[in-house]
Amino acid sequence: GGVEGTGSVHLAAERYGQSGRDFEPGPVADTYDSSSVALYNNLWKVNRAEIVAWLSNPSAQNPPQSVLDWPATGRNYAPYNEDVYLAPFVDVNGDGQYNPQEDHDYPDFKGDQAVYFMFNDDQYPNLESGGQSFGAEIRGLAYGYNCPEDTALNQTLFIHYEITNRSGNDYDDVYIGLWNDFDIGCGQDDYVGSDPLRNLFFAYNGDDNDLDCQGSVGYQTNVAAQGVRVLSGVFMDNDLEDNQPGVGVGEYANGFGFGDGIVDNEKLGLTSFMYHNNAAGPTGDPSIAIDYYNMLKGSWKDGSEVSHGGNGYDPNNPNAIPSRFMFADSSDTLNYATFGVAASPWSEFNAGNLPGDRRGLGNIGPFSMPPNKTASFDIAYVFAQSDQGSAASVDKMKAYSDHIQAFFNEEVDSPCVLSTIPGVGIEDAALATNWAIYPNPSNGLVTISSDNQEQFAVQVFNAQGALVCLLYTSPSPRDLSTSR
Repeated sequence: GGVEGTGSVHLAAERYGQSGRDFEPGPVADTYDSSSVALYNNLWKVNRAEIVAWLSNPSAQNPPQSVLDWPATGRNYAPYNEDVYLAPFVDVNGDGQYNPQEDHDYPDFKGDQAVYFMFNDDQYPNLESGGQSFGAEIRGLAYGYNCPEDTALNQTLFIHYEITNRSGNDYDDVYIGLWNDFDIGCGQDDYVGSDPLRNLFFAYNGDDNDLDCQGSVGYQTNVAAQGVRVLSGVFMDNDLEDNQPGVGVGEYANGFGFGDGIVDNEKLGLTSFMYHNNAAGPTGDPSIAIDYYNMLKGSWKDGSEVSHGGNGYDPNNPNAIPSRFMFADSSDTLNYATFGVAASPWSEFNAGNLPGDRRGLGNIGPFSMPPNKTASFDIAYVFAQSDQGSAASVDKMKAYSDHIQAFFNEEVDSPCVLSTIPGVGIEDAALATNWAIYPNPSNGLVTISSDNQEQFAVQVFNAQGALVCLLYTSPSPRDLSTSR
């Protein structure tokens, strides 16, 4: 959701679709018809092992159906006029076309298996939230690793999101909300919590024995915790400064790139967390657009500030301490949640709350979105169990989330041998060209020099097999080397 220049809120939000939907499958287009449904009401799943097997000898076998079906390009022609490029792909010969049959192009993704999806709120009026259309085109890539030797990684679901403003509106005060109805085993006896400095919010069992209920199988005494961690956030608006980490104005203790000496590379982390109950009233489910937008900003749906302590709702208490993160317990050592004000540890347990059917909302914002701006971010769903009680399951999940963050940052290696997708045509290029690539390996600048007299493309992959750089060159009689 965001505020358009005239002051009106534009918002898309969907939970269960009980009163209609806000989102429809596919990219934003000028025209939507039955062919749009046939093309885009889909999930596109790819497996790394299958693509590696094909690329081991692509001339002798047909591409996998998943490669042929990959929605790499849109219908960039009338009457649809969709975006040219949709799902990411490796363009082997750099011609700008997705051609698996002849060029051996293939989907570009992380993990051993991935699922790509896209949807928008432009096609129909937003019926569940009742909000004015944002014009959002949302693309996502969910992926995971087959890694039994690394329990944390093996049980983690990663999602990369890209949200583009396809409207003609210039939005300020934009917030993204990550809404979850966790339902840990039996969904009627849960607690929620947060760890602001980890960019993490989570749910866990309200006691040490998760019983079966309402047809759902509980975890019994091997209780579970499910967390959502922001691994990489949305870029802050440029302010020509290297913002510093902290709890003051313009400071974020859990952001990315703060205080590193680089101007305007800062990304917002998780900026607030709150929950709501499966109920009516000010702490219950949102129903209209302003309810949703207030909650995106980290307020209750009636606009009241979240108060530190109890159930977080105490609007008539003049001495209440405002908080932007609910139930951070003792994790918030910088008092970031309470804007630098020292406050006692606050959890659902020590507040004496009864366990229940909790919904959690983690938010990122505010930032600006002019037309065609894309906000990208990455999250991970991290899972852990413990037979030592619910508190132990939360501690274990937090430790797993630290490992996942380090893995995402490429600071640690996994014990698994993560297969990479081989390049195509490398052998021919090497025979025809003298190469100099240095330093290799590198954590920063890489220089690639060649005496190739033709245009060529260089693809750089990380250890997980993800494309991190695609470089096209145009030879010059004065300088045939390129640095990136």
